[in-house]
Amino acid sequence: MNNETALPGTTAIDTNAEYILPEVEQKQPPVFKSVARAIVVETVKDFFGSIAGFFLRYIRHFGQCLTYFFIPSLKKKPFSQLDFKANAQHTFELLIIALALIIFMEKLEWIPQTTSDLMELYGNDLIQKFMEVYFFILFALLYLASAAISIFSGRLLRNLFKAQVSRDESDILFNYLNNSFFSIAAAVAFVLRCMAATATHEEEGIALVITSIFLPTVAIGTLVWSFRFAQLHKMGAAKGIGFGLVSFLLYTTLFFVVSFFITALFLAL
Repeated sequence: MNNETALPGTTAIDTNAEYILPEVEQKQPPVFKSVARAIVVETVKDFFGSIAGFFLRYIRHFGQCLTYFFIPSLKKKPFSQLDFKANAQHTFELLIIALALIIFMEKLEWIPQTTSDLMELYGNDLIQKFMEVYFFILFALLYLASAAISIFSGRLLRNLFKAQVSRDESDILFNYLNNSFFSIAAAVAFVLRCMAATATHEEEGIALVITSIFLPTVAIGTLVWSFRFAQLHKMGAAKGIGFGLVSFLLYTTLFFVVSFFITALFLAL
């Protein structure tokens, strides 16, 4: 709020009434000065502030996803003060934004193009909208399936290894794991799509590149997360090793498949 034009002694939002109320009208700045400030200063500040806020949201989100591998606990900062629903929403938004940017840049020929048939479809605005809805539903189903597997397998592991967490806490923690790998997959897939497409490279070579990137990434991430999860939730040495082994095999497989699918689909666009 512009304190310069606020009612004296209040934090009320500026209104036109301030210029006609006898008790405050003499204390207001000239109308032209206020208009000029609104146009030149406030418009620019709001415009660039909204852009900066948009990018900062996803930069913070990505930072939280990386931090989660080392601090998988709702009792420690930053996750003790965050909303898991917002994290899930930002994860899916990141994926959809990456998808929309790829289609936009491809139409402008900023990145390697796909087949001519698909480019013709992009040229039809109505068909493009249907495609975007189709991909939205496809990615939503993929996300929900991956989240469901993560959450319900997490419940089994919690009971099997007697982790000192409630069921709801376990559900949130394993969904955070899903969100972290989903976000990494979306970011890496976007970068790869900016450099190559299935139509411009051999599928075997692309599959090898995807595997060489995601397999060690997912394996290392899962290994670090499982060790820290067992440590923070006081499983003990024997249970911690068992939990780490089962988690490593299960979640490395799950999230490698998910990451591979997301990237392969992006490269085929």
